[in-house]
Amino acid sequence: MQIGACRSIFPPKRRQRAPERTVLIERRRASAAAGWLPPAVASRFTVSEQSVLAVVVREIASKGACELAVDAVAALAGVSRRMVQQALRIAHDTGLILIEERRRHGDRNRTNRITILSRELAAWVKRRAGGGCRKTHPMSSEVQNPAGLVRLGIPGKGLGEEVGRPRRGRLANERVRDS
Repeated sequence: MQIGACRSIFPPKRRQRAPERTVLIERRRASAAAGWLPPAVASRFTVSEQSVLAVVVREIASKGACELAVDAVAALAGVSRRMVQQALRIAHDTGLILIEERRRHGDRNRTNRITILSRELAAWVKRRAGGGCRKTHPMSSEVQNPAGLVRLGIPGKGLGEEVGRPRRGRLANERVRDS
């Protein structure tokens, strides 16, 4: 065994092979034109950088933060690893995103966590992702049906309505009158 030639306990890094060039260009243009960036922000970046930021913003919109590896972002955006690093650095330096490095001592580092820092971009993403809709909690037992009836999993619990009793007030388009 040679001096200084020690093997790592981690598997060797496998580089992704890029598809055909025309496919990459189309993927890059489609991702950049998808509308995930406001026009004022998009005008400051090249098409490749817009594509990278669109992939990151789309991931943030769906999961709250982007924890994709650089290679994964590059594959989805149709650009190189270096272009992803450059685009994220520029966006971080201009104050659009916050990059949290998650280093682990003595182990493989976790992927960076990217979140939105700019209010303008956050408002755009909220509008783009359909943030105006009322969201229900997945563990909620309340079910709203078209007739305006409230059905609860446990009678007498929750909002105080009984099972099958119609709602009163603004939600059912009825007036509540004081007697």
